[in-house]
Amino acid sequence: MKKSNNTIFLIIAIIVNVLTYTVNLLGGNSISFNYLISINLIFISISSYYFFTRKDFLNPVGLFFISWLLLVGVSQLKLSYYQQEWSIKAWVVILGSFIAFLLGYLYINIILLKYKKKSDHKIITERLFWVIVSLVTICILSLLIEINALKFVPLFSDDPGAYKKFSYKFFHYFVVLVAIVPSLTILYKSNKGKRRIWYINVISMIIPILIVSRQLLIFEVVTMFIVYHYCIKRFKLKTIFVVCICSIILFSASSVLRQQDSEYMFQASNFKDSKFASIAQAYMYFTMGFDNVNNLVNYNVSFDNGKRLLKGLELFTRVEINISNGEEYLVTPTFTAPTYLYALYLDFGVLGTLIAPFLIGVIVSLLYERRESNNLNIVIYSMILYCLLFSFFVNWYYNTTIILFLVVTILIKFLVTKNKSRISIK
Repeated sequence: MKKSNNTIFLIIAIIVNVLTYTVNLLGGNSISFNYLISINLIFISISSYYFFTRKDFLNPVGLFFISWLLLVGVSQLKLSYYQQEWSIKAWVVILGSFIAFLLGYLYINIILLKYKKKSDHKIITERLFWVIVSLVTICILSLLIEINALKFVPLFSDDPGAYKKFSYKFFHYFVVLVAIVPSLTILYKSNKGKRRIWYINVISMIIPILIVSRQLLIFEVVTMFIVYHYCIKRFKLKTIFVVCICSIILFSASSVLRQQDSEYMFQASNFKDSKFASIAQAYMYFTMGFDNVNNLVNYNVSFDNGKRLLKGLELFTRVEINISNGEEYLVTPTFTAPTYLYALYLDFGVLGTLIAPFLIGVIVSLLYERRESNNLNIVIYSMILYCLLFSFFVNWYYNTTIILFLVVTILIKFLVTKNKSRISIK
């Protein structure tokens, strides 16, 4: 969107807000305060998205405005009886973390570092192909071992919780590694790979369906989309809406695989109005995490002092770390999405929800600036951006699987890359 169009949008937003407040004042506060907050946050998030994404609609700051601030605004509609008024402390944590991320991003992007590329990195295409083939082979063998050991496949099980039980020792980590394959295949094609590789992507999509892992499937779609955007062809803005819709459909359709129908989801959502039944599932998954944070910060919890972060590294350290599950602070056991702040707060309190987002902003800014200095950097960036996009859901930064994805991708980077570039810092 052009700068002039963005200015017009902001003017419209201001006019709508003024009219809303005026109508509310003259109508004797006929519009609730929560609706006013909702209108403001939605307009701020959309206009800010257009402001930050004038050159690249996948700009992480613009996307974070949509995936965080817009959903905060939507949550203030409070369509469910589970959603209560937020405390001041909750607002400080939820909005303060957002501001901290922006400060971290801008600190790197504007104030501290300027990158200048001296030369290009070169990927050994043939070696990358055999890495992809080897990775898929390991994933398939690990899946067969799990099926043989557990004697069931989640997709064909009548148990709605079968997907949670499908994990056999460390083999499951090899199975889910298939999620990084689609983005690697895009990378292979972008480097003029000549071999047919489409069938590998088909296998990569089938495995998450078999184990009924909707997050794994969405991870594949989102990261592949991001890598394709930067490596092969820039998408138009309208494409992002199509991808978002497809992701929501995939997310919702997976409930059918998990034996969860719309009537069940509406009853579990405890909605105030039955006419919104069709959006109950999506609304609760996208917004309930903020209410879980509100519920959490209102308790005098005992902090884990970093143990939750170390828990994510347990696979690599082989040291068992015991932590509280934290589920006792959830509003309802049906919707357990706690946003990425939940684990941060249980680890370090309010301070953790401010410092960690700042550091995440720094990391995201660095990766975004260097996304074109090496193609493998784009794959790594796509994973971090995925964590950012779904920060309203859970803390993927603490997740062992995501950490494993990053470690394996970095190893692949060193294996298939000829490093001929030098980055100078001014």
